[in-house]
Formats: sequence, C-alpha cells, structure tokens
Amino acid sequence: MIGLVPTIALGQEGGTVEVTIDETSYDFPLWESQSDWSGSAEWASVNIYSRPLDEDTWELFKGFTLGFQYNGGTVGSAEASLSRMIDGELVRYVADADDTEMTLTVEEASVDGTYLTLTGMAEMTMGTSDNFGRDIDMSEPLSLSAAFAVTLGPVE
Repeated sequence: MIGLVPTIALGQEGGTVEVTIDETSYDFPLWESQSDWSGSAEWASVNIYSRPLDEDTWELFKGFTLGFQYNGGTVGSAEASLSRMIDGELVRYVADADDTEMTLTVEEASVDGTYLTLTGMAEMTMGTSDNFGRDIDMSEPLSLSAAFAVTLGPVE
C-alpha cells in the first residue's frame, strides 16, 4: 500500500482503491452512492465499489468492486470483480475466496458514528465470468493487487 494515504474527512464517505496489474497502478476513487456497510464495529458486511474518473483509466477499466464480511479482525466471504475493456469489449473478471486464489487483509478498521473507515490490501487471481461469478473461467487468469483506504456510509 505504498503511497496510498486516506485523504478523507471523518464522517464523510470517500477514499480510493489502488489497483495494480503487471506493475502498473490505477486509481479507482470510491463510488460513494454504490458503496456501503452494515453491522457494527464487531461485525460488518462491507461493499466497496470504485471506478476510475480520469479518461485514460476509464478507457481501460469501468470499475472494481470488493465485498466481504469483517468480524473483529477476521475477513470472510470475500469477492471481487473488475470490469476491463479488451479489444473494444467489456470483460468481467471475478475472484471469490472460495473458488479462486484470494488473500484479503484489513489493516485498520474504525467506526465513527454511522461511518466505517477501512484500510487494507487484497491480492488475487481472477478469472472471467459471463454470469457475475456463478461460473469462473480460469483459462486466462489475471493477477492483481488492490490497496484500499475508504470511509463507507451505512446501507440506506
């Protein structure tokens, strides 16, 4: 997570996911209206949706999502997806901790009122999927890492 520092104010949604593929890093700012969390400081269900805002990155990617359960330092039920443009077509890559290689670590977590602030890292090997992860084709895997520093508002 070199260089990724939370630049968000307490009590306000925001943040960034830094996705690294083949030693190239891309910034995906948090998509606040699609991201949320529910639960408590002891147990949380987390949904991080991010998408690039600069034109060069937007031409390559349309979004990155990361969802998981967080229970007092333990991460479970982790899933991720990346929408990538390849030869003019949108290709969805998916990782699921149960079906693909995926490691997710939450380095810091804190609750301030109704907001959850998280920093962490994920490393994964993703496969393509035409049905949102129900079936994952690993014949042409994509390896990536993601560092996140986000503040999420509650499910509305």
